[in-house]
Amino acid sequence: MFLSIGCVLGTISGITPGLHINTIAAIGLGVYSALSLNGVEYAVIMTSMAVTHAFLDFLPSIYLGVPNEETAYSALPAHRLVLEGRGLKAVLLTTYGGIIGIITSLMLIPIALVILPWVHQELREVMYAVVAVSVAYLVLREKGKRKIAALTVLTLSGTLGLLMFKQTALSSAQMFFPVFSGLFGMANLITALPAKTARIPQEPYARTTLDGSSIKAGVLGSLGGAIVGVLPSMSPGQVAIILYSRFKASTEEFLVSIAAINTSDAIFSFVSLYALGNPRSGVAVAVGKVINMTWPDLLLIVGTAAITVLPAAVIQIKLGRQLNKVYDKVPEKNLNYAAILLVLALVTYFTGAYGVFTLAVATAIGILPIQLGISRTHLMGILVVPTFIRFMGITG
Repeated sequence: MFLSIGCVLGTISGITPGLHINTIAAIGLGVYSALSLNGVEYAVIMTSMAVTHAFLDFLPSIYLGVPNEETAYSALPAHRLVLEGRGLKAVLLTTYGGIIGIITSLMLIPIALVILPWVHQELREVMYAVVAVSVAYLVLREKGKRKIAALTVLTLSGTLGLLMFKQTALSSAQMFFPVFSGLFGMANLITALPAKTARIPQEPYARTTLDGSSIKAGVLGSLGGAIVGVLPSMSPGQVAIILYSRFKASTEEFLVSIAAINTSDAIFSFVSLYALGNPRSGVAVAVGKVINMTWPDLLLIVGTAAITVLPAAVIQIKLGRQLNKVYDKVPEKNLNYAAILLVLALVTYFTGAYGVFTLAVATAIGILPIQLGISRTHLMGILVVPTFIRFMGITG
């Protein structure tokens, strides 16, 4: 029953634009005792929610905010398939990638429990340098003047991150809800509003077979999820782009890889909580406040994650097919307006006027990489810059 509750919550958070899984985790943390749940039951709900969300989170990013011709250059890989009429293939690829990510990460857990503490200890003193090199690589891979644009976006988002960590109007559980909704949600939806929005008929069926290169991409993505679990502030998208550029992956392989990173990260955030005492996600933080993670607890979480894979994958494919059917029938602009109003309503409800103002600022920054034709991963300066400054020992 508790696993089913988590699947329902993960589905809601996954398909709702702007509703981050950490928001539901924070709400659940506040009410779980009132619902007569014990720590283990809460952990099961949160684990199944995290895994389900990792799958379903791709659906709105595939079918909402599809760019017009002028902004197609900076389109997400999934949007490129939608622009070719192959949105359902993007759904299947991310589903397969998520499954590979879970299976591979479960196999890697015994090794990770030995290696992660050693790696974390060895890198602790030079963590800032590792993060700096990773970010510098992402900036320098941009072409020509886009390097300056990338650095500008990184600086602006980093400044916003520093201000958010210093503010006191919102709690730590609340503050990044309007920020991430603006940077990655509203910005995408608003830029897709012009009248000439792409409306490409979608193929009603898709058949995707996993070849050796796709499986390799999924396994690499699983390793990337482990990296996200070690390197603070690095996002699945940033790690995926580094892997994508180094191994010259195709769009299809990229989608498999980033889906594997997403689900693998969900697992390794709990592994990190157990092995390092340092959770790497809001859900793991919430679980860590309820239970003192022991070996039996980790086994329970791992088992819950393994069981959740099947229903999560089925839900993603079924909902993906339904979205694929209505995509041609419902005007894109109407969908985007509805999503914008929903995000605005959620931010207003959870964070008030201060959150709405933050949402507006974050949206303005989030629009920049789309218009400038650079990768949106530079927006992760929101976490990278504060983390870099913290590891450098700079205070102010």
